[in-house]
Amino acid sequence: MLKGIGDRAQMIQTAYLAVLSRAPLPEEVEAITHYLAAREDRPAAAIQQFVWMLIAGSEFRFNY
Repeated sequence: MLKGIGDRAQMIQTAYLAVLSRAPLPEEVEAITHYLAAREDRPAAAIQQFVWMLIAGSEFRFNY
C-alpha cells in the first residue's frame, strides 16, 4: 500500500498513522525523507525497513 503513494511526505504520514496512530513530528519526517532518498535504488526494501523501525521502536513496544 505504501509503495503506491507517490508523495513521500504523504507515505510517511500514512505509515505513522497506521503503525503508531499519530502524525509524525517534523523532524521525524525530515529524517525518514533523508533515509528514503538515500535508498532510492531499492525503494521497496527502504519502505519495509522504515515500517520495521516503527514497529520495533520503543514507542510501539511500550504503548501497543
